[in-house]
Amino acid sequence: MAKPAGGNVIRWLQHVDLAILVIAAVSGIFLGLADVLFDLPKLQSKQLGLAVVLLGAVALHAIFQRVASYQTQATIDLLRAKTEDLVSLDKARRNFVRAMGNFIEVQDLKFRLHHTNPAFGVVADRLLAPSFRVLEALTAGHVNVPENLVTSAFAIMVESYDNRFDAVSNDDIDFWHDNKNIAPRYLGRNIEAIRRGLVVTRLFVVPQRQICDEGERHRLTAVLSQQALVGIGWALAIYEDFEPNLPPGPLDFTLFDTDRAMSTFRREGERRFIAVFNTNGLISTNDERIAEQAKLYEALLTEIWMASDTFVQSFLGNNEQMLTRLRMETDLYNRRLYEAVGKVAEHQVFPYLVSKQQDLAERLAELARTYQDYQKYQAQRRP
Repeated sequence: MAKPAGGNVIRWLQHVDLAILVIAAVSGIFLGLADVLFDLPKLQSKQLGLAVVLLGAVALHAIFQRVASYQTQATIDLLRAKTEDLVSLDKARRNFVRAMGNFIEVQDLKFRLHHTNPAFGVVADRLLAPSFRVLEALTAGHVNVPENLVTSAFAIMVESYDNRFDAVSNDDIDFWHDNKNIAPRYLGRNIEAIRRGLVVTRLFVVPQRQICDEGERHRLTAVLSQQALVGIGWALAIYEDFEPNLPPGPLDFTLFDTDRAMSTFRREGERRFIAVFNTNGLISTNDERIAEQAKLYEALLTEIWMASDTFVQSFLGNNEQMLTRLRMETDLYNRRLYEAVGKVAEHQVFPYLVSKQQDLAERLAELARTYQDYQKYQAQRRP
């Protein structure tokens, strides 16, 4: 157990304090009996000064006691924390031992029923297989769960971080608009995170048809309005407009506390929620993967066509370094946009900035016209 800081100093002060108390007690008794037992005129003439010295000693004793009481409280707090850690460790150990015992009993029962009822073994193995898969992933610093556990796994992830999570949703408007099962529960976890004080943002990567087609744009408007209503900062990027040299990585992911963990939702084949944790060098592949995904995210910030003011505030705010870097990377693009269609960027980085959500439908229609005109201009310039 770690010892509280300053323990040696406190023990020294306690020894000094004890010596002061002994001297003060002996001196007080001596002065009190001086008139009765002795005839010491010189001593009597200095009793006031000696009394003041004794009062100073008592005051010094009180100071030492106060310092010692602080150290005692610190020791008590440390012991309480260590006790809680030990209790938690003991519970975890007991749960582990219990789980191991149950597993051994299941294996023993499988062996005994091997000839009389082998179906029990098949059922047991199939039921245990997902748990073993989760356990195997955890040993590598990953979470890997099937679709039916996505919402609960995501909720645990969000509850475990304190600052922010930033999501990228790729071609997923159908999910947010039409899914009546997972999407509402997933949004509910977002709302809970915001209520706990986390910053929550979502960058939607959409195909150009969802911007240019009026019906698709109406659905997009509904989704963005819902996100803004619950307090999520949103932004839009158009997939077909991406620069070809973006860093590699999946375009549907979430970053937790910037770089402490990342998650993806695999939609091809068996749908699964997968999370990777930063290990500060323990598992280099994890740390490298998160660093690469963070680079991709920063690159995606330069691809944004439209953003809500809450999204902008979440990332830029007073961060002049971030603002300068993004402005340098998007300056040429914004000047090209102005030369092509006369569109003046509404922000130093982003072409469109939405402050009033009631104007969203109109602003999206304006974005559609601007983007189509810009595409025509680009086509004319191609050889």
